[in-house]
Amino acid sequence: MIYFGEPLPEKVYLRYNAFSDEMEMSMNPTAKETDQALIKNSKVSCVIEGTVYRYLPLANGNFSLSKAGYVREIYQGQHYNLYLRERKIYREAIKARTSLERSFPARFVDESEWYIQTKEGGLRFIKPTKKYLKYYFKSNSEQLETFLKTKKGDLKEEDYLRRLVQFMDKINQESE
Repeated sequence: MIYFGEPLPEKVYLRYNAFSDEMEMSMNPTAKETDQALIKNSKVSCVIEGTVYRYLPLANGNFSLSKAGYVREIYQGQHYNLYLRERKIYREAIKARTSLERSFPARFVDESEWYIQTKEGGLRFIKPTKKYLKYYFKSNSEQLETFLKTKKGDLKEEDYLRRLVQFMDKINQESE
């Protein structure tokens, strides 16, 4: 764990709570519950099983959620960084008003948001669709179109989107 730019000398056990959007921490690896949470600060980042989590200010995302939160680092390049925010949202139970409607039990719903960060700017919410990505990478739209045609894949898959941003980062490096 990186704490204000310095790695911590002692071993800390962490887990990400997607419902409350916080990092729970413990010094005991066998603890089932913990009452300690990591400070929410952009200068504190952590690594859980090889995955980097950062607390960053968010923009243009889901307005019902907070303006800052933990994001998972998917790709870190010279020009672009790709992040994924995964949350659990609690939905109340809905009782059917008539016999023609369906009831829904209370449940947790997974919600994902993608963010791209340029080196000179902050995080920007993106939709993983061809139309939105063509708009976002409009200066390199021909190269993006070539990538989408030659390397078929699903834009909602993490690995495919990572490879696409990695490709666009490489294009920007070559054009310098």
